[in-house]
Amino acid sequence: MKKFLLLVLLLLIIPFFDFTKNNDNQRSDIIVLLGGGKKEYRLKKALDYYTLNIPNSKEILYTGGDFTHFKTSPNNSRKFYFENNGINIKYIKHIDFVKNTMNELLYIKKYMLDNNLKTVSFISDDYHSLRIKILAKYYAQYSKSNLQIKIIDSGYSKEHFFNALYLKFVDNIKLYFNIVKYSYLL
Repeated sequence: MKKFLLLVLLLLIIPFFDFTKNNDNQRSDIIVLLGGGKKEYRLKKALDYYTLNIPNSKEILYTGGDFTHFKTSPNNSRKFYFENNGINIKYIKHIDFVKNTMNELLYIKKYMLDNNLKTVSFISDDYHSLRIKILAKYYAQYSKSNLQIKIIDSGYSKEHFFNALYLKFVDNIKLYFNIVKYSYLL
């Protein structure tokens, strides 16, 4: 029993952080801000990254709820945040019907194929990046469709290291659950 618990613990710790780095200065065809995350880290990084690397499509898609961390008024919507910071509203698309990472990846893949886009930059957190890469590569099969992904780190983990450790532990559990759940796609 002790060996089994040790093995489970090792499996949860081994893929701790994804140490591969993406170049924040490379342009892509589209930028996607994934839902979730803590406070406004992903939102602010998406705006910064968009400003420096306007995608070829000029589009920024975002998933999940529309409100920022401060849900006090419609002026705190993510769409308003982008528009208020100089992004033309016609290039901002909210995808509100996808409810988890796998559904987000499958929808974005279809969107890219339908619009002849080849590269996507996902804005997320370091603790979430390994799950995105594995699901995109092996289950959503981006590479089989000649689609390339980049994951741009929001910076949350650098400022909140211990909370990020906990979130990475939780995300690793989700990764193993997703591997079992989506094994039919292989």
